Amino acid sequence: GKKAGPLTCGECHVKEKEFVKIKYPLVEFDPKFHYDHETKLKERTGEKDCGLCHHTYDLKEKKLIYQNGTEESCYYCHDLSKKKRGPELSQIVKVTTEKRLSYQKTAHERCLSCHIKINKEMEVSKKEGEKAPPLECGKCHTGEYKTIADLEKVPRPDRGQKETYFINIENAKMKGVGFNHKNHEYYHKTCRECHHERLRACKDCHKLEGIPEGAWVNLVDAYHAPFSEHSCAGCHNKKKLEKDCAGCHKFIPLMDIKAKEPNKEVCDRCHTGKKEVILPPPLSTAGLDPQVVKKEIKIKVLEKEFEPADFPHRKIIDKLVDISNNNKLARYFHNDLKILCEGCHHQRKSPAEAKKDTPPSCQNCHPKYFNPINPNKLKLQSAYHVQCIGCHDNMRLEKPTHRCSDCHKEKSPRPLPTDVLGIKR
Repeated sequence: GKKAGPLTCGECHVKEKEFVKIKYPLVEFDPKFHYDHETKLKERTGEKDCGLCHHTYDLKEKKLIYQNGTEESCYYCHDLSKKKRGPELSQIVKVTTEKRLSYQKTAHERCLSCHIKINKEMEVSKKEGEKAPPLECGKCHTGEYKTIADLEKVPRPDRGQKETYFINIENAKMKGVGFNHKNHEYYHKTCRECHHERLRACKDCHKLEGIPEGAWVNLVDAYHAPFSEHSCAGCHNKKKLEKDCAGCHKFIPLMDIKAKEPNKEVCDRCHTGKKEVILPPPLSTAGLDPQVVKKEIKIKVLEKEFEPADFPHRKIIDKLVDISNNNKLARYFHNDLKILCEGCHHQRKSPAEAKKDTPPSCQNCHPKYFNPINPNKLKLQSAYHVQCIGCHDNMRLEKPTHRCSDCHKEKSPRPLPTDVLGIKR
């Protein structure tokens, strides 16, 4: 009673399907994949042999070699895109391009050859409970990807790298920088996010003056380029745009506009001259005087059509402190509570203030009405709305919305609106 399978050629070989291309999702060979392969191969061979997968191309001998301590991603040499590379890698990629050894082709040759070999060995050994590596496309190309959080407890590949480094360049004008390499390994899924060309130290390709190997990008820009995905400053700037940080940092320029470099106010946070990286203690609001730093502030300086706005001052401070304390990057750079205050009181200079914890308020700098002497300065109403609503939007808060009455109740009856000089129409 079962339906018979196809009997004629044309039932399977349908012309309409001649041009159908089957595409599988990319495979991310993340640290979990690497750790599992490393562990299983060690169990199988009885030793750790990175040369089973890793090799490099010797330009002098013109052949593949394995050299311990040089293991790196296949992408470096087998990504055949036309992106700019240094002199050494350009020559290697030229060879892989001539041989048409794309990453896709190479990965399938290397991975599948190994999987087939192990499957054949298992057919002979017939060990119970031994799981064969996959041969079907869909078993690897699953379309499932792990997040940074998923990989938090997965060991990163060990290539003899230190946990911490002291970046101290000879003849540099700035103090050395202590760098916790191990922590940064767990902030990314691949080493290539920082080591973009080869798995080597930045200073190998980037020098103080710039050299061909580093595409003439000097060491200062390699570390500090504000919009690069590979530099320290660029990566930190990217983190600042996340919603918990963007409330303040969207209003702070990511670089010194004139120098085209990071703002000089933060140089000494990294350039300490110390080999150890010490995380500051968590910030605390316990020492704030409630008589000076008010719990709530009633903003009524512009009161006309609406009731005064009740501003939950202390609640906002506490929230910013909580966000900062729970983020290692923020906690390191926000080493003083005053720094958080500068998110709103953006022109404050605490050493110049007459009283402790009493920075200038918005109305000290922003005029209520049009100022013909400084026409470009935001009026007070604009300053409040740009700062408050901008922060809410950047942090993607559901409440308050853009309705005026969310922050200040409408007066009843509502007075007539006034012009820029405050004169009733």
